[in-house]
Amino acid sequence: MTRTLILLSLLLGAVPVQETWAQAQVAARAPVEPATPRPTSLTKKKPFKAVAAGPARVAPGDSFTLRYTIYLLNDKHYLYKDACSVTVSEAGPFQIGEVHYWPKPQKTHDPFENTEKEVYHKPLTMYLTGKVPPDTAPGKVTVRAVVAYRGCNESVCFFPTKETLELDIEVGPR
Repeated sequence: MTRTLILLSLLLGAVPVQETWAQAQVAARAPVEPATPRPTSLTKKKPFKAVAAGPARVAPGDSFTLRYTIYLLNDKHYLYKDACSVTVSEAGPFQIGEVHYWPKPQKTHDPFENTEKEVYHKPLTMYLTGKVPPDTAPGKVTVRAVVAYRGCNESVCFFPTKETLELDIEVGPR
């Protein structure tokens, strides 16, 4: 009976076959990434905060993306490009690629150093791609990274900061 209804729906054009099948395949394999909302802990004394996001689950042979975002309290704060970095210190069996920064920095005159500097006036996201080797055993893998940054506002520059962030990623079948 169910087959008859499905076939009838397909014949009448109610369900496009390819789109439904493709959507099901993507949904079955898509990693679930936690949201990276703007932290509520930003204050005048701590106007910057780093947050990490990545897939909750991957399968052997998969590629994935890790995101490390540095948030700013408001548009009066900025980050120095040359002081922003992410270094993965532990990734288990995962192979981690190079860092990509977004958005592009803006050139501006820095009143504290009296030079032209590249800065970020909006949250900075650093992307890293990863690869799960095909022979990776199932289980939890902790990815540990150190996010470094230094920021200022109109009247003061803050000390360089390093935050260690961890992501737990489950390796399992698709």
